[in-house]
Amino acid sequence: MGGVLERRPPGAGYARVAPMTDVQKELRDEVAERITARGLLDAYGIRYRPGGGRNELSAKECPSRSDHSSPSFRFNEKKKLWRCWSCNTSGDVFAFVAALEGLDCTRDFAQVLARAAEIAGVTPATLPPAERAQRITALRQGRAAREQAQRELAEREDAMAIRRATAYWNSLSVRHPLGERYLEGRGIVDVADTRGRVRFDRTDAPGHDHWSSNGAPALALHDLRGRGISGVVRRRLPEVVARDPRGVKAPSLTGCRSSGTMAYALDEIETERDVIVAEGIVDTITALVAWPQAVVLGANGTGPLPRLIEEIAKRVVRAGCRMFLVPHADERRQGEIAMAAGIERAIHAGLRLGYDVIIVDFGTEKDLNDAWCTGWRFL
Repeated sequence: MGGVLERRPPGAGYARVAPMTDVQKELRDEVAERITARGLLDAYGIRYRPGGGRNELSAKECPSRSDHSSPSFRFNEKKKLWRCWSCNTSGDVFAFVAALEGLDCTRDFAQVLARAAEIAGVTPATLPPAERAQRITALRQGRAAREQAQRELAEREDAMAIRRATAYWNSLSVRHPLGERYLEGRGIVDVADTRGRVRFDRTDAPGHDHWSSNGAPALALHDLRGRGISGVVRRRLPEVVARDPRGVKAPSLTGCRSSGTMAYALDEIETERDVIVAEGIVDTITALVAWPQAVVLGANGTGPLPRLIEEIAKRVVRAGCRMFLVPHADERRQGEIAMAAGIERAIHAGLRLGYDVIIVDFGTEKDLNDAWCTGWRFL
């Protein structure tokens, strides 16, 4: 025991700690046996309640943030493991202590272990209760100040990204022979079928970057908080990629956000209108044609997919509509892993697998565009 799983894919394992003496190992094992989730939460003044799952306690505060709008933090009393669904962080009891104390669970494990032993009642407290309370208050105030500074910086950066991305998107072409020819080769016969959600990149567009190329199909990236277009993703044409030693196929606009929803925005989800969630720019464009009446929301890669599905699921629950997930297979199974994590979050948000969250079946094809080009159609 002794580590934190922070924004890592499932199966990545906990962080390793420095070699310990036999005495430290015995102390670690005794602390792990005697410490409780409730004792930890009480020690740091975190308010909680039973709920979220079997043997679980839930809270609006986690080791990373103190201002979650909903109780997305879970602490399993039996397994003594915690997870924050909003921050995508998780760990064991020692990782919890390290995060709240501002320590590194690997480098500072001796200090983490000493504090955990105090909380578990294995060793006497080194500070009087009043002094310990003052220290916890100072830790919480310091964390709150850091969070506020980070929020203010992020707001300024987001505002700049939205201005740049919106201006760039508005300068792009709605038609381009090279881009339309590429899409036709991918089964998109008429760009008009994409409902005006697709535009084409230009090297002479104001604000262009070093990734810009003529005719690359582009999609707007919509901010998850509904503040506007925060990025632009381009699918560079194969001949352009072939000439570039970097081989980048779908770059985001430099200086803007690379995450959000491609094609549609979250606030366009509405009652009795199906929602399609795809991954990647080509599958998202294909989904616009395959489901002409649906709200299509694309993820720019597998990394943001789980959180994106979670945010979409919350809106789908409120709208009372259905969400269809479009799988995308790859050799490293990143798409499968990300989709599985997203489904778990969708269920946590209140959707039922097979009823209001449905996985689209392509048979043997690896993705939606391949299936579309071979004649697959959604029935």
